[in-house]
This record gives sequence, structure tokens and C-alpha cells, in this order.
Amino acid sequence: MIRRSLIWCGLAAALTVSGPALGQDYPNRQITILVGIAAGGITDVTTRQYAAVLSKNMDQNIIVENRPIAGGAVAAAAVQSAAPDGYTLLSVVGSQFASVPAMGPAPYDPVKGFAPISLTFRLPTLLVVPMDSPAKTVADLLAWGTTKPGGLLLGSPGAGTPGHLLAAKIALATNTPIQYIQAAQHRLSAGYNTRGLC
Repeated sequence: MIRRSLIWCGLAAALTVSGPALGQDYPNRQITILVGIAAGGITDVTTRQYAAVLSKNMDQNIIVENRPIAGGAVAAAAVQSAAPDGYTLLSVVGSQFASVPAMGPAPYDPVKGFAPISLTFRLPTLLVVPMDSPAKTVADLLAWGTTKPGGLLLGSPGAGTPGHLLAAKIALATNTPIQYIQAAQHRLSAGYNTRGLC
């Protein structure tokens, strides 16, 4: 079944802007924050909470727009190509500035194309399974994955994201088969009670 085993992983997220420092009259119009992860995920939820507080404090409309494609590369490229005026921001996930550019040419410059603004949250890496899973430990999970038809299933925001890379490393180190399912297409965690493994 699709919901059997999930590995969720995240990194610290930050807001960045493409371009030079902002002027003293900023902001005088709507601000857009792009999120390269699917709506409803921790990066999206946290960015929306952050935007709500900023909007109130700055007395300016701030909208959050999701572009959950290619591990966040599409959102990052859109921000870098936007006018460098601070009105199009990016809520960063690790894949946009590390793994996506490492896997091949990225449509943006992760080093020179952005300037950090603020750290918004830190997210630990978690390995969880449904409450009714037979696995009680990580060793149990890996042993079960080698005997389960098709292996384990992984919910991930996309190729190159921390969850995908962590699972790939586990699969290589333990010879455990893992199938990848993009979380933007399958909300694997919705409605399921999960527990962590030791």
C-alpha cells in the first residue's frame, strides 16, 4: 500500500531576495513570496504564518504562491529573474541551493543570485511509519523493506530534496529497495497516525 512507510526530511528555511539592498520607501505595494514545495507542507505553512505577521507589522499585503516543481528550482529561477526590488521573495529549502545545482545545471545561480533576509524556521529530519506498521525500530523497517514486495515507499517533495537524498543514502548503504513518490502528487501523510523510530 502507498502509505506504508514514509521518510520526511527538511532543512532550515530562509527568505531570500534577488538583487541589491532595499530603499527606504519599501514596501509600498504587494509582496509575493514563492514557495518551491507543495501547499500544506511545513515550508508552506510556516511561510504563510511568517507572511501573516509581516503583513500586519508592515501594513502591506503579502501573498504566498506555491510552485512545487523540480525540487524548488522553478520557484528559485522565478525569483532570480524577477525585478531585483524586494517584492518577489523566495522561501528557501535546502534542495534549491545545494542538491538541485549539484545534480546538474540549475536555471539560476544559487550563490550570486540571491541575498538572505531572515531565517524563518529549523526543521529536524524524522523517520516515521504508520502506527500499525510492524516495524518498531529502524533495523526492523530495513529488514521489512528487503522482504516487502516493491520495497519501502518514500513520500518526498521531489528529486534532490533532503528526504529524497536521505532515502537514497539509506537504500545504497543497506541494499533496501525504496520507491519514490512525489508528495505534491500524493498526500501520503494526510489522515494517518504515525510514530517515530529509534
